[in-house]
Amino acid sequence: MKTNSKRKYEITLVERGSTDTAYREIGEIINSDKEGFEFEYALQDIIDEVLDLGLGHSMYFQSNRDNTDSKGIIVRIR
Repeated sequence: MKTNSKRKYEITLVERGSTDTAYREIGEIINSDKEGFEFEYALQDIIDEVLDLGLGHSMYFQSNRDNTDSKGIIVRIR
């Protein structure tokens, strides 16, 4: 699905003591396929909540659907 939205997010992932940060536009999250990352699929599962985020707002999510210890924070930055 093509989108003209300019929404952009900073995504911080924490798993097993390791922290990573990724930046994605909404189209990259929505269109992630079998070559994508697990956190993108997890965000697809909660896409309505992601789309509801206002600029500067954040929320927690489970970044790996198979690991309840995985944590993520997504912040809308544009």
